Amino acid sequence: MEGSTALAGLYPGDEYVDWVGLVGYFGHFESGPSASPGFDGVFAPTLDELAAITGKPVFITETGPQP
Repeated sequence: MEGSTALAGLYPGDEYVDWVGLVGYFGHFESGPSASPGFDGVFAPTLDELAAITGKPVFITETGPQP
């Protein structure tokens, strides 16, 4: 994804991790409820990338809209 950092180089390894925390914000879309990106629009790319790195459980630590 443009403007993002690859996670593989940041992940210390399963021997150091029990859970993976994930933060997701959404914004920059047309207004109205039908324009919301939804869960997959916010988190799917990162969850896919994490699945390629680790099988550790993931929890969402923070989320919300950006103006």
